[in-house]
Parts: sequence; C-alpha cells; structure tokens
Amino acid sequence: MKSMIWINGRVAAAGLWLLLVTCASCSRTDSSAINETGPGAETDTAVVDAGDRVEAVARSDSSTEAAGTGSAAALKGQPKQARQPIYNENADARADIAAAVERARGENKRVLVKFGGNWCGWCFKLHDLFHENREIASLLRNEYELVLVDVNKNREIIEAYAPDENYGFPWLTVLDSQGKVLCNQETGALEIGPRHDPAKVQAFLKEWQAEPIAANQALTSGLQRAKAENKRVLLHVGAPWCGWCHVLERFLRANSEVLGADYVDLKIDQDRMAGGRELAVELRAGHPEQGIPWMAILDADGKTLVTSDGPRGNIGHPSEDHEIEHFIHMLQQTRKQLTDEQIAGLERQLRADAAQRKAR
Repeated sequence: MKSMIWINGRVAAAGLWLLLVTCASCSRTDSSAINETGPGAETDTAVVDAGDRVEAVARSDSSTEAAGTGSAAALKGQPKQARQPIYNENADARADIAAAVERARGENKRVLVKFGGNWCGWCFKLHDLFHENREIASLLRNEYELVLVDVNKNREIIEAYAPDENYGFPWLTVLDSQGKVLCNQETGALEIGPRHDPAKVQAFLKEWQAEPIAANQALTSGLQRAKAENKRVLLHVGAPWCGWCHVLERFLRANSEVLGADYVDLKIDQDRMAGGRELAVELRAGHPEQGIPWMAILDADGKTLVTSDGPRGNIGHPSEDHEIEHFIHMLQQTRKQLTDEQIAGLERQLRADAAQRKAR
C-alpha cells in the first residue's frame, strides 16, 4: 500500500480494503493519530498512523473521574486499575517542543503545549476528550502539534511562557510556527460541571489555529523560488488523514539537503489549503485519479516534466521495486546537479526501508 483514496468511509489501497475501526462506518478522523509527543500518543487513539502502516490498536481504560480509577472495573466491584501514564516524566521537554515547532513550521500549524502531570485527574479528562471526541481529535490532528510536558520537571518552561500567572492544571500554551507564545489558557474556563465542555474546547482550538494558506499562492511562491535558484519544483499532494503521505514527507525531509540541490519542496494539502483540492484536480488533469500522495516535478515556469504516474499507475510513496524504479527515473530525468551516487543513495534508502517493512 503506497497511496490512499477514500471511498464511502474506507481506505482503498493496492486493491485491498482496510476497515479502520470496528464500527460499520468510519471517517477521516480515524485514519491518523493526533500529532502528540508523549507516552499516550500511541495508546489512547482508535487508530494509529504508525509511520508506514495503519493499524488498529486497543484503547486504554478511559475513566473520566480521576487518573487512578478504572470505571468499568469499579462498576463490577473489581479492583481499580491505574491509568497508563500520559506524561513522560523523563522527556527532554525543550527538545520535544523544538521538534514540534519545526514540524509546525513546515505544515503551517500551531503547537499546543499541555502542561500537567500523571497525578492530575483533570489532565486525563482533557486527554480523553482530545482523543475520543471526533471533531476535536480531527482539529488537533489537522491544525496542531500537541506536546505533553510534565510540569514538575519543567517548571521553568511554563514560567517562561506565562511568568505572571497563577497556574492550574492542565495548562495550555499555544505557540506559533516560530515558537512564539500566542496564548496561555487556564482550563477551568473550559469546564462544565465534572468535565471539560467539548464546545468550549473546540472553540478555543479554532480561535488559535493558523490561517489557511492559499494553494495557488503557495504554488506561485514555489515557482518563483525555483526560478530564482535555478531549480525544479518537487510538488506532492497530500492530506492530514493520509498515512502514506506522511511517510513520503518524512523521506523528503530526511533527504532535504540532497534533494534541495535541485528541487524546491512544495506540499499541496488538498484538505487544509484554501483551494487545495481544486488545484490538485487541475494539476492532475489528464491523469487518472489513483489516490495520494501524488507527485509532479515542474520546471520554474510551471510546466509538468514528470509525474508519479508510472506504467502501473500512481506510485504514491515508492516502496515496491517498480515504484522505486519510477521515482528514480523521475529524478534522473529532471536533475540538474544531483550526482549518480546521490541518486543511488536515495534508491538504497528506499529499498532498505521497503525491505524493513516487508520483514515486519
């Protein structure tokens, strides 16, 4: 499976159907985990985008009363089970935040820092709401990089972000894509009775999300940069729910220094960019719709030189032998400065990644 296309709430990939949740219907909010840094990132969501695969995982106990209770066990008179920790008390919080800011910069997102601790029942309540409310989970996944910071070990960080506040936890700080503090929010204002109000939480997140980028303007800027630097544009169409899109993006980021010699990297997010879907349709005119990610290499005037549509259709993220061969052909056909050895190095990396996936 290298590319993904949504039909009637399911993912069609390489002729296979993957039903992502156990119910009969599902939505895009279930196809990728929230972008969360913390030990709860891969245990509290119904479906996890595990880098190069999409797999179902079990939910941990989701008590809404306190961190240390298990509601189902309590109702049955069984011993209470402690919740799994959601805050990594040994994490390098500054490094986690810096990495989130870097990701946000590349995706036109915000960073949401959630201060608290594993001793904080309200922190678990908000954590559950973040993951179990479909609208909020989708909003977080699409618009934010979420970082959980243990306040006991990182008091100096919250004091730097909000020096004059009387803190209650969980405490939320919103950063822009440069790491600048945009907002500090005590969460008592987001509560209603014994829980957080989904409407208030959603309104808060919508208020501070980044303004969408116009897809046409992004393309224009990319072409202008390519002309100024005598490069091509490596354009790729993706969406937040597309796991294979994120695999491709990670590969491109990891090799940005090599590829950057000849190409301006340009992502068109068909869901988040203003006019993104329309531009994607325009760019793919004459090419069969076969899911995303989809790539095209353009010259500085916007002419399409080659696309990811190979002899067997769209290669998506290159993983099979024929897909890797087509991607290498794309580079060989359009390169200006890339050497044979550099291209061979990219090919070796793709083949090694593919072999590792098949071995799982």
